[in-house]
Amino acid sequence: MTETTAMEPFTYKGYRLTVTSVALDTGFKASVAIVGLEGGRLRSQRFLDVEPCDEEADAIASAVVEAEAWIDREGGAVRSGTHTGFLPLD
Repeated sequence: MTETTAMEPFTYKGYRLTVTSVALDTGFKASVAIVGLEGGRLRSQRFLDVEPCDEEADAIASAVVEAEAWIDREGGAVRSGTHTGFLPLD
């Protein structure tokens, strides 16, 4: 069974971030879910392809850096799919 650890959610620029790390055979991989409201609409994005790291703390830090960079870059742009109303995953 793969061991998974979830951090306590925290807020960055009005977005809620939840980081989860997974123990691999050769290190750790982390992902982060970003959820926020903009203009009364729910916005969500999940990063799954943060590079694996030898140490869990490094994997988590990498996921946080990626999430904060995404918010800084894309935070004001609301883009929704035309058919479902779901936001595209970049």
